Amino acid sequence: YQAGVSGYVNEQTDVTSSSSANYSSAFMNSTTNDNSAMVTFYGQTFAGSEPTDAEFYAFFAEGTRTYGIFSANIVGVSISFDSASQGYWTLQVPQPSGSTFTITDSEPVDDGTGIAKVKIRATFNCRVVSTTTGTSRTVTNGIFVGTFAKN
Repeated sequence: YQAGVSGYVNEQTDVTSSSSANYSSAFMNSTTNDNSAMVTFYGQTFAGSEPTDAEFYAFFAEGTRTYGIFSANIVGVSISFDSASQGYWTLQVPQPSGSTFTITDSEPVDDGTGIAKVKIRATFNCRVVSTTTGTSRTVTNGIFVGTFAKN
């Protein structure tokens, strides 16, 4: 999926509690409001009511991340996407050897809103499972570029 093509735009969201945060960035169909591809980072912990801007930026520093697995307290990254009539995601399956998610570039975004945002570029390989049939697919040589916001 590519932002700006066929009604798809890049949207960023976050979910923050009092001591941990999860951040998602999705390509969303601006007509139907359906997410077509999404990357979520789970499990940033911090002291206080929200992370500082420095902690937020450090959370998205360049380097390799582990994939999260569905549990009460998910930690790691997940990928989900829609293909034809099925949704696929990484959270339902342990990742095989060779699965990687590596942030290759990370830079703060100053769009004048006063909200800390970061744009990352990442490469990935993973296994995803269909949310309807349980069948799996292997994704290789994936590239992700997206923006995350600390609200």
